[in-house]
Amino acid sequence: MSRLLIDCPHCDTPLEAPEELRDEIVPCPACEQPTYIPAAEVSDTDGPTPKQLAYLRDLFGSPPPTGLRKGQASAVIAAMIGKPRPA
Repeated sequence: MSRLLIDCPHCDTPLEAPEELRDEIVPCPACEQPTYIPAAEVSDTDGPTPKQLAYLRDLFGSPPPTGLRKGQASAVIAAMIGKPRPA
């Protein structure tokens, strides 16, 4: 079984996550803050996954801008998880 290696965006703890947690939000075992496990980066032309769109709607209170790509959505979600909603 393949495992993903990411760093917690809150405490920089290196984390290992199983592939099945891709595109999920899980608590960091070190700091317990919500951490986004990015969706697979297939192509820069792929749009956001349905889960990414739902996370972005929850974070911003509205649909994300059109033309957002999967990799961009992953970066926005990872940066915004656990932070106050923008005004």
